[in-house]
Formats: sequence, C-alpha cells, structure tokens
Amino acid sequence: MLVFFGLGQLALAEEKAETCEVFYEVFSLPLSEAAKLKRSKPGGMAMYANLVEGVEKKEVRQERLMVLRMIEGRNGVLEQVEEYIYPTEYDTENMRPMGMKMNLMESRFVTLPDIPMNILSGDFDTKNMGDTLEAEVQLAGRRVGLQMRAKHVGILSKDLFGKGVSEWVMPRFSVQALEISGDLLLGEPALVGTISPPKELQEKDGEKRVWLAFVTVEKI
Repeated sequence: MLVFFGLGQLALAEEKAETCEVFYEVFSLPLSEAAKLKRSKPGGMAMYANLVEGVEKKEVRQERLMVLRMIEGRNGVLEQVEEYIYPTEYDTENMRPMGMKMNLMESRFVTLPDIPMNILSGDFDTKNMGDTLEAEVQLAGRRVGLQMRAKHVGILSKDLFGKGVSEWVMPRFSVQALEISGDLLLGEPALVGTISPPKELQEKDGEKRVWLAFVTVEKI
C-alpha cells in the first residue's frame, strides 16, 4: 500500500507541474550607448523596449535568441553546437618520419611531414562550438526562481608553430559565459548581465560593443 500511495503522490505532483518557456535574448550596442542607457535607470521592461526599438531602427543588433520549453522544477538544456576536434599535445621526441613518396605526376620524390606518435595514439580533445542554454525554473505566483547558465563558444584564433612541413596549428577559443541564480517576475523581461565578446572578436574599427543578456519566463 505504501508503494502505491507513493506512486500516486508522484503522479499528482507531475500533474500540478507547470510548463514554462525561458526566452533568452542578447542585444549589442556601442559601449557609450550602453552606458548611457543604463545610467538613465529604466526598469527591465523599459530597457528591453528601448533595445527592441533600436533593433527595428538598426541602431542595435540582436546577437542571440534561444527559446527553451521545460517543466517547472526540472533541468532543461538547449544546445546549438558543433563538435570541434583538435590535438592537445605534440611530443617531438616521439616523431616518426614518414619518409619519401613518389609524385607520379612530376616524376620526383617529395618529403612528407613527420607525424607525432602521441597524436597517432589518440591525444585529441573535443570542444562544443556554438551556444548552450541550461535552466531550471520554480514558480510561486508571479515570482519566478531561475537558475540559468548560458555559454557561447567560438574560435578566437589559430596559433601556428614551426614552419613548412613541420607546421602545426593549435586553436584558441573564446568563451562567453553567464551563470545566474535569482528571482524574476513572470512575463517580464529582465536584464541578467553582460556577456560581451573579447577584444579579438570585437570590430577592428569603431567602439567596443557591449552584449546585454535578457531573460523572460512565461507560463504556457
């Protein structure tokens, strides 16, 4: 009887759980304009409205838009990523020469690059390139308890080592990450932080751009 009662309570709790939608948006604008907007101290909704209007006038750019539908109290994850595979280490003491190979088109021998033994044995790593959003929502009337992580990963640069046939490429990554835990109002956009890219990914000419991240939680 206790087992059946417990299952019944669990089913009842599942029925009461609400379905929510987490709406995550990122806008960018020049640093001076972002500072001016923040100093004017508009509420979250007014600032959001100003940014949306700026997008329509092409004065503001919308950089990201992600929508995550989930059940209250459960962890939801949204990934828009591509797996990037890259070598993590080169050991010059264990280089194995590949020797010579005949080029039949030109009737001559060419030298192929040495291959590191540790690379052949599987010293690779992977990184998810793109956007990830993870959230958990708790509802209490109009109050929303939100725990959220957002991450945007891209290639920052590719560093070159050596030269000629012994040249190797090692990537450097850009990571823009935001993690919050706090209360919002249901249905109202809230500024949750800045998530600006590093200087290497900023425009070469012109003022630095600031990325402003907003979240809106709706009950479906």
